[in-house]
Amino acid sequence: MGVTDLLDSIITGDMEGRCIHCGRYCVTHKHHIFGAANRKWSEKYGLFVHLCPEHHNMSREGIHFNKDMMDRYHEIGQREFERWYREKGFDAEHARHEFMRIFGRNYL
Repeated sequence: MGVTDLLDSIITGDMEGRCIHCGRYCVTHKHHIFGAANRKWSEKYGLFVHLCPEHHNMSREGIHFNKDMMDRYHEIGQREFERWYREKGFDAEHARHEFMRIFGRNYL
């Protein structure tokens, strides 16, 4: 398996069938932390989480309508990417550079 051969989320604590935000066990929606043009990179690098419908897009509490929640998961996503990249043997500076190269900005 190469550096980018991922199948699952790399977000600590994430699992299908349990909302990572509130912990409720239910049918979950897969949310790509970095969407739009970066959605394919979120998928490739395992930067997605499972959310209950209310915390995804079925209420005003959902991540698609809550900037503070979106910002929080952008930070979590970047931290987890950098952690994962360092575990592959790269230093922190290289991990940060690689994240910014792929996703176009620093969320931290």
